[in-house]
Amino acid sequence: MAIDLKQIPLVVDASVMINFLKIDRMDILYEYSSKILATDFVKVEVSGSSNDQKARMERGINESRIAIITVSTASEWEIYSKLSKDESLGAGECSSIALAAIGKYTVAMDDKRAIAKAKKLAPPINVVTTKDIMVKAIQTGFLTVREADIIKADWSKHYKFRLNFESFESII
Repeated sequence: MAIDLKQIPLVVDASVMINFLKIDRMDILYEYSSKILATDFVKVEVSGSSNDQKARMERGINESRIAIITVSTASEWEIYSKLSKDESLGAGECSSIALAAIGKYTVAMDDKRAIAKAKKLAPPINVVTTKDIMVKAIQTGFLTVREADIIKADWSKHYKFRLNFESFESII
């Protein structure tokens, strides 16, 4: 029996969450995984962003599309504490890594330092980035390359999030 990867929970860090909230395209995340998890720390980070983004996240929570989870077990707190001692990572990144590592979930984040620390501390952890999520959306037919390139241009022009390639066509 094949594993339905869409059923594997995706713990989303604030950076990735905000990328999709900014453009009001949470549907792309929901298509990637039917179980979107965000830590309470990530919720606080998103709450510090625009009112539109806060409202979009609250809508996802109210519609049971996003579940807010908390670091609660001793194992999760141990990883969180190790990561937070560094001070180069935020609480959202530390909590997302801790929950993904212990729960054996995939974590979505873009920060290269956070990804490196996650893989060093919890080597079997599966990490995806905004780019990976967009590529998957193209591969499954949810988005066309043209639609993905328009989103990429919007992020770059209006939101200071850049992907360092010309077009998704070059990486598909």
